[in-house]
Amino acid sequence: MLVGDAAHVTVTLKNSGDRALGGITVMCNRIGNSNELNGRTGGWGDLQWTRPGVTVPAHGTISLDVTEVVPDGARGYGYVVVRCDFGQLNAGFDEGALRASDRGS
Repeated sequence: MLVGDAAHVTVTLKNSGDRALGGITVMCNRIGNSNELNGRTGGWGDLQWTRPGVTVPAHGTISLDVTEVVPDGARGYGYVVVRCDFGQLNAGFDEGALRASDRGS
């Protein structure tokens, strides 16, 4: 994967509860690292925290393919990172958000 290429990330969300979870969004790269995806581009669709979010049905699983261009800062590190918090973030519910991360080169 090269700087400027599209990074493809599969996001899988599972809900083991009895109620649907609506408004699930992401906040990525909260620190501002130059080699991380930020989750704020159109390739993230409704997962972007400025969008309405996605709904995970009760006892259900959804998988989404999201894309974002590999940032210039990944060149100096030799790899790109995706590190995101998932939750009802656009509703102000930071507590209880879950974090996931991965790295690719």
